[in-house]
Amino acid sequence: MGPDLADTVPIRQVRCLVVAADSPVGGVSEAVNDLTLHLPEPGTQNICSTCGTLVFWPCRFFAEAAYAVRLDLPSVPLAAFVPPDLLSRLPPPRSPNEPAWPSSAPEEGPHRG
Repeated sequence: MGPDLADTVPIRQVRCLVVAADSPVGGVSEAVNDLTLHLPEPGTQNICSTCGTLVFWPCRFFAEAAYAVRLDLPSVPLAAFVPPDLLSRLPPPRSPNEPAWPSSAPEEGPHRG
């Protein structure tokens, strides 16, 4: 039997969390999922693993999801949703009235990036 795929390719581990849909976190669950989907794999902090090798992280989809989380959960730091190895790459938070990363990007397609 050959090596396990997880032993050869660095893949960021994730956890499934269930929250009430009508809770504050439940209200931004799609944005939190998008944050997680657009995290780089371990050892590749500069590249969005979903958008591809030519897109630097944080990509526009991560940025838009981060803005939604910051807007709806202003008392929860974005760092609570980002692994420690990526914290230094996050831009500083801005006022909820000012988009941290405005984007004129078209709607995200079914491939999510």
